[in-house]
Amino acid sequence: MLFKNVAQGAGVIASLVLLASTASASITATVTADNHYSIYRVTGTNQQGDVLALVGGNELTFDGSPGLYNWSLPETFTFESQRDVVYVAAWSDDFFAQGLLGQFISTTNGTLLSGDARWQVFRTGIDLDDNDPYPTAALMQQQIALANSTSAWTTTAVGGPNTAATSPWREIPGITPNARWMWADTNGTSFEPGANVGEFLIFCAVIPSPSSLALAGLGLVLAGRRNRK
Repeated sequence: MLFKNVAQGAGVIASLVLLASTASASITATVTADNHYSIYRVTGTNQQGDVLALVGGNELTFDGSPGLYNWSLPETFTFESQRDVVYVAAWSDDFFAQGLLGQFISTTNGTLLSGDARWQVFRTGIDLDDNDPYPTAALMQQQIALANSTSAWTTTAVGGPNTAATSPWREIPGITPNARWMWADTNGTSFEPGANVGEFLIFCAVIPSPSSLALAGLGLVLAGRRNRK
């Protein structure tokens, strides 16, 4: 499966991946991006990995509707997925700032927030800008297969939380303040103007189940006890 390959390639703890639910799940995603994003659900699997279908995304121009800018108000989507896995494409206008913010709630597992350490990101090297259409499901699958085969998934850069103090976006309504802006790492300048010219990024993560979170916490407690001996 894709996320087992991601875990091996990017150093993610494989046990957390194996705890992900394989049953069909209903996922509610509330997301925004500076400037654009699109979400994909899992409809099945084949030899290359997950088979995807486009769910939707935000407006493809700089102007927002109904918000002032395309990132100033989030969109909410509820969809069925064959696995508790989230795939998001994101790209900027190569101008002022860039970032992705969101929350993903599964009826079978729990909640995944942007900025969580489970997220992985792949730089496709393909340039998307304002007015470009959403990447097709076929293109996403092709690029994900490439990332898997080359072990090209990396950890995300994590920015400020969804609060009024985080510039330039301030607080986005409808998304918990615990969510944090994220993007691909660019040597400490990931969220600054022009740091990611010529990109479209693919983000992916498994929505954690309550049992996986409890086991992860237990593992930290046991590790702490061993260290104190």
